[in-house]
Amino acid sequence: MKLYKFYSATCVPCVRLSKILESLSLPDGVELVPIDVYEQYEFAKENGILSVPTLMFEDGRKLTGLQSEAKISAFINSL
Repeated sequence: MKLYKFYSATCVPCVRLSKILESLSLPDGVELVPIDVYEQYEFAKENGILSVPTLMFEDGRKLTGLQSEAKISAFINSL
């Protein structure tokens, strides 16, 4: 399953989220796909992304904003 990370290169919370994601182990079968909202604006718009950072599974479940490492881990492992 794909896990999209919607971000902007100039977004400080996005950088912090990236560091948290680097420290976590993704479950087997989960592929992290980074999406720069400025470079892939249409894709972000089609998926209703209104703010960054946002994590979204390909089934549409979202976690918006910078959250705690525990909350991010729980979201990722909620498959």
